Amino acid sequence: MEIAGELITHNTIYYDRATFGQQIGMLPAQGSPDDRALTAVFHAKTRPSQQCQDAVHRRQARAH
Repeated sequence: MEIAGELITHNTIYYDRATFGQQIGMLPAQGSPDDRALTAVFHAKTRPSQQCQDAVHRRQARAH
């Protein structure tokens, strides 16, 4: 928050979109079978991408 005098001039809010989606019913409840399936699909996509990025960083570190 940014405050000038007694007034709030700016307010930035950060939130977890997945938790928000679960709270309003757009995503399955945390820990439910549907949530575990959705998480598995997400990890199937992101894990190989992260492993590739990690390999690139290791090669770059060895080159320096």
